[in-house]
Amino acid sequence: MSGEKNFDRSILEQALAELGRRTYAAGRTVEIVIYGGSALLLTLNRQINTGDVDAVFEGNKDFIKKLAAEMAEEFGWDENWLNDGVKGWLSSRDADPEVKALFKTYPTEDQPGLRVYTAKPELFAMKCRAMRVGGV
Repeated sequence: MSGEKNFDRSILEQALAELGRRTYAAGRTVEIVIYGGSALLLTLNRQINTGDVDAVFEGNKDFIKKLAAEMAEEFGWDENWLNDGVKGWLSSRDADPEVKALFKTYPTEDQPGLRVYTAKPELFAMKCRAMRVGGV
């Protein structure tokens, strides 16, 4: 999948649901915050695709990386389909719980294995505006 944009909303939701099932089966509940194209894909009603999932893992980092690697091999995805490379672009403000919103719990609220958060729309809009070429 390297270089390709194979995650549409349906495939991304299936991937997160499977990750949630696996974490729940292991007796864990893991929280991640998703950024970038994947966050747009989940929160906007648009037909876009993305090649990976940029996320920050709220604990259990090694556990999540292991599950993601297993899924990559099983489904033929790039080994970095779920990665935390975005953390280098975040500020201390991004750690504030007030700037993120719960998107969904996978597989279900009754069986919480994976809680997925995204940046609140107002923070996302502010970041987009700040990153405009040529300033604001």
